[in-house]
Amino acid sequence: MKKLITTIAASLVCIMGLAIEYHPIDTAGMATIGATHVLTIRYSDLTATNPVTYSQTITGLTTRVNTLIVPVAGVLTAPFIPTGTNDYNSTTIALGIPGSTAVFAAANQVNNNGTPVYILAGASASAYSTATQMIFTVAGKTNYPLNIFTSGEYKVYLKMIERGGTP
Repeated sequence: MKKLITTIAASLVCIMGLAIEYHPIDTAGMATIGATHVLTIRYSDLTATNPVTYSQTITGLTTRVNTLIVPVAGVLTAPFIPTGTNDYNSTTIALGIPGSTAVFAAANQVNNNGTPVYILAGASASAYSTATQMIFTVAGKTNYPLNIFTSGEYKVYLKMIERGGTP
């Protein structure tokens, strides 16, 4: 019981500290898709207003020490729809770590005005002996800010195994 409470508390700290949604998947979901966790980024997470930089890095979670991460899939559950113009036709999202921004999920098109990629196979597994921060890197089209989307949702499914069990 003490371990369960500690795990729940640690998960809540992770969730509350993020701009994006992160949570474990239930046992039935684990059996179905082979992932233990899901990270979700929504259009409302994109707050970059500068059309010149047109990119944003969003902090995901920080793994525990001695964690193996196996990316299972990236799923575009709802394409990102910008307001104002059909010319804004390129927005990509990648998941990685500082210095290797697409190690878990390659940059793929999520903009409804482009050619959205609805499902993406996970990349290779990576082991981390130290706590490692995960990041989403969002890149838009030059001269368009990222905060003009009215809808959109992207999920990355991961299998995370730490020494001693699943986090």
